[in-house]
Amino acid sequence: MTRVWILCLAFALAPIDALADLRKAIEELDAEVEQLRKAGQVPGVAVGIIEDGKLAFSRGYGYRDLERRLPVTENTVFAVGSVTKSFTAATVAILVDEGKLDWDTPVREYLPDFQLMDEVATKLTTVRDMLCHRTGLPRHDFIRFAVPLTREELMRRLRYLEPSASFRSKYQYQNLMYVAAGYLAGHVAGSTWEKLVEDRLFAPLGMTASSTSVLDMQKQPDFARPYFKQGNRAAEVPFYNYQRFGVGPNGAVNSNVVDLAKYVAFHLNEGRVGEKQIISRRQMAEMHRPQIVINEDSTYGLGWSIRRLEDRKLIEHSGSITGFIAWVGFVPQERVGAIVLANLSNTSLPGTIGPRIVRRLLNGTPPPLPLPKPSATPASRNTAEKPRATTHPLSDFVGEYVHPAIGKVRVEQAGGSLQLVFPALTIPLRHVHYDVFEATGSETRGRYYQFQMNERGEISTLLAPLEPAVPPMVFEKLR
Repeated sequence: MTRVWILCLAFALAPIDALADLRKAIEELDAEVEQLRKAGQVPGVAVGIIEDGKLAFSRGYGYRDLERRLPVTENTVFAVGSVTKSFTAATVAILVDEGKLDWDTPVREYLPDFQLMDEVATKLTTVRDMLCHRTGLPRHDFIRFAVPLTREELMRRLRYLEPSASFRSKYQYQNLMYVAAGYLAGHVAGSTWEKLVEDRLFAPLGMTASSTSVLDMQKQPDFARPYFKQGNRAAEVPFYNYQRFGVGPNGAVNSNVVDLAKYVAFHLNEGRVGEKQIISRRQMAEMHRPQIVINEDSTYGLGWSIRRLEDRKLIEHSGSITGFIAWVGFVPQERVGAIVLANLSNTSLPGTIGPRIVRRLLNGTPPPLPLPKPSATPASRNTAEKPRATTHPLSDFVGEYVHPAIGKVRVEQAGGSLQLVFPALTIPLRHVHYDVFEATGSETRGRYYQFQMNERGEISTLLAPLEPAVPPMVFEKLR
């Protein structure tokens, strides 16, 4: 819903032509959001615009619930995915202010059991390294969808995940290191990451509709359901429960444009809410300062990406989790920003619309609107050549296999092929040739799994490509 009364109040002393320009920009925004939403078959979108550090415009488009035709409003709560990373960095900043943490003290001084596969990273990793993605560890995201773990157990298994770069040598976007940072923050505070975010950020900022659990999110009177585009329709999918998989500090925040506008204002006001300084200006500046280069156009701070837009410093972050996409960005120099939330996994709408809004606020001209292109039809596989037979009957591949990071998995016979069964998902395998199988399910689709024999000719190991940045994980078959 457009907040006309806020717009009128904010611009009561502005020239008539300035108000006309603003209204024209909002009309163009409405048209663009609807055009992209319909073209991309996005069920629902919420947009918020911040000017002079205040929410000046908020509106919902489409539906938060397709089946019941419930509309999106400014109060509709969405999962915001990795926008959460900035909340985790902020909780660390609070603890730095209080002297309970230091950005550059090795994590092992707080958590003696912290260990990575790289010995140098184990000894030297700091919370700053965790928050700016420079530990050498690639994503290894498979574990957080396949294996329910406690957060403590997930931390213990980090030591079995292979790095893909040397320590501090490059930026590699990471989720598990944010889990570790949130766990560390909760540990030194004698609390949990969830409690820290709720008590130290949501409460003082007045973010009353926000939560860190999808179970709590669904208790709200106005929340969006998650969808995934399948063919020419948006299909509802289950909510992703972060806490079930031992994660959360990487992406578990749920919020709406009204609450997130308060959060953006908090950053624009350099950590202050009203007359109260929640985080010191020094630590806020640390979060907003470039820490490592991403590419020639952007850098990463602590929980935020940083780049130039219309010759201004844009601080932003996107978020993606099953059924939801979010984008939040702001320009401190001009005290403006935008929030775009959507309830569809496979859409680029928030990351397209958000920067376009900011360009308009900076009196820039957005480039032509990029409309979604039809999905290319995948090339058909040449099946003319008959697959070579496996070295053993399929029953010999069946059994339990184990990897220290993932734990136990089962290989089962399914029809004329095999399937790989993890605690929380199953990957169908299609025989290719000899002892090589191709994943056909949504997880790791198109990747090849290879079985190997021991010196006695028995099936003994499974090579599973669960993280594309490193060699396949070796699962040992249990007797």
